Amino acid sequence: MDQSPPPSLSLADLLAHISDPSLAETFADFVSRCDEVDLGSFVELVDESDYALDDWIFALLGFDNWLTDHKISRRNFNSIAGYTHCCQMMISNHVSRPDLKSFVLQCLSDYGYDAEEISQS
Repeated sequence: MDQSPPPSLSLADLLAHISDPSLAETFADFVSRCDEVDLGSFVELVDESDYALDDWIFALLGFDNWLTDHKISRRNFNSIAGYTHCCQMMISNHVSRPDLKSFVLQCLSDYGYDAEEISQS
């Protein structure tokens, strides 16, 4: 990620680092519907990866759409970011680097996501 936001930051600080204003607005709406939001930890995950912030945002928004399509209302931001991080770690074993959003959606299709289990932890 180019110009990294500070590790402890507000949503407004993070939004300033998103290249497309409409993407930033969509992401802000997504975050407002989530619980357990730790943006500092999210930024650390992004910084540790080979993907840009915008790639992560697209992946999280794709995840959000998948949850909607599967009639799952709970949005635990930290769990969604963690799942995306695990997918990203699996990608590091690939010869070519696939699109993060596409890979996350493939993992969701292959392995699913149990929001109820997350809410009981």
